[in-house]
Amino acid sequence: MAKRLYFIDFKKCLNCSICLPRESCEYKCIVQEAVGDALFIDNSCRGCGKCLLLCSQNAIKHLEI
Repeated sequence: MAKRLYFIDFKKCLNCSICLPRESCEYKCIVQEAVGDALFIDNSCRGCGKCLLLCSQNAIKHLEI
């Protein structure tokens, strides 16, 4: 079975002040190390795809491995 991994395309991410994917992630896997740093998706991601649908900049991508 393929595993779905999500990542943030830093060229498209505007680091919105209110990131809907980050706010709506029930696993809280879209994180930021410090204020102003780029967001990233950590390994607690379950691959539900909700963030992919909510990002207004289409900055969240997925890979199937």
